[in-house]
Amino acid sequence: MRTTVTLEPDVARRLREVSRIEKLSFKEAINTTLRRGLDQRSIKPKSKPFRTAPEDMGILPHVNYDNVGELLALERGATLCSTDADFSRFDGLLRLNPLKP
Repeated sequence: MRTTVTLEPDVARRLREVSRIEKLSFKEAINTTLRRGLDQRSIKPKSKPFRTAPEDMGILPHVNYDNVGELLALERGATLCSTDADFSRFDGLLRLNPLKP
């Protein structure tokens, strides 16, 4: 097939380099390079599935495990900033209401 393609200057320079090094005509260098690139695109990378190791953190009956922020604050002794007064029911949870002076 015959077609016209406009090559960027850096691509043309690299193709001329391939042509010189591999002793190919410019046409052969284009076709060879395109084949290699297209072959690489069809190869699916082999990747391992991502796995995480579970860690037993114990169970605290008074903790709502749906609230990650609360869990992290308890675990790390951090202050939880929230306007939700419901957090006051948890002993040991440092709480700060950012709207109160």
